[in-house]
Amino acid sequence: MDLLLLESSSLKIWYLLNKNKANRSCNIHEINKTRHIHGEFHHLYSQLREHPEKFKSYFRMSISTFDYILEGIKLKLLKKWTNCNQNPINPNERLAVTLRYLAMGLSFKSLGFTFRMGASTVSLIVRETVEAIWISGRLNIPPDDVLPSTAIIVPHVFIGDEAYPLLKNLLKPFNRRNLDANKEYFNMRLSRARRVVECAFGIINAKFRILWKPIELPPEWVDKVVKCICVLHNIIVDKEGVDIQNENLISISHNIDGSRQNNRSTDTANFVRETYKIVHFHGYSIPQFIQNIAIMVLSVFLVPQGIFDKNTTN
Repeated sequence: MDLLLLESSSLKIWYLLNKNKANRSCNIHEINKTRHIHGEFHHLYSQLREHPEKFKSYFRMSISTFDYILEGIKLKLLKKWTNCNQNPINPNERLAVTLRYLAMGLSFKSLGFTFRMGASTVSLIVRETVEAIWISGRLNIPPDDVLPSTAIIVPHVFIGDEAYPLLKNLLKPFNRRNLDANKEYFNMRLSRARRVVECAFGIINAKFRILWKPIELPPEWVDKVVKCICVLHNIIVDKEGVDIQNENLISISHNIDGSRQNNRSTDTANFVRETYKIVHFHGYSIPQFIQNIAIMVLSVFLVPQGIFDKNTTN
């Protein structure tokens, strides 16, 4: 074959380039070839399933919750056998790698050493699994509704602090300068509702330590990772409830910079806030409604239909 290639230099170059490419694509480091023996998943996963408390500590969720999530996404994580991938990594291991990445915030290289995989393989697994858990690019915000005990129709809103812009679906406090009694009371009620949000974020922050530091991914993937974490949080709460005593809650409010500039609000956004202010100041009986608004900050990240068998919002 090589003798024939000597007669055509261009054909020889094509042959050598493709030969090297094939060798590179099938190249697996000697250490990673022992994944089925020494990889963390293969010598630990089955033992963890025999000890539910250890399993939950390792994966941040119960065995039944893990199985529930796996059942919903496993078809999207199945890989076909190829000449260069004769032992595809199964969905169980892919989900395990991703959950450890989210739970510990380790680098792809560090996870690669423990699971006996290349760093690029770990990166691909995490991205595909996150994508499978969160496949919708839209927030399922409910339509405008009537405030309890009133005939006033308002949009559902997120709750933020001074750092965020005032939008139609994002409520923030009035500027602290020149507050009258109405605005001061509104800010107090909004702050009380925001505590529910901060508690939820504290639970998430304690469970998924990747949020403890900058996420070393492109911005579009950071967005998907955070949404995926919200989905996982809702599923865990739906399946297991919230055990605040066993959560090392961490406040994140002190990390938010309240000095953003040019957060100019629209007339519609101002009207929405004025409506909420008037309703609260005049004493309508809606304490539960304001709490529901706060909880919605996380529960609005709905599990996409068709992946899991029920709505997991709380």
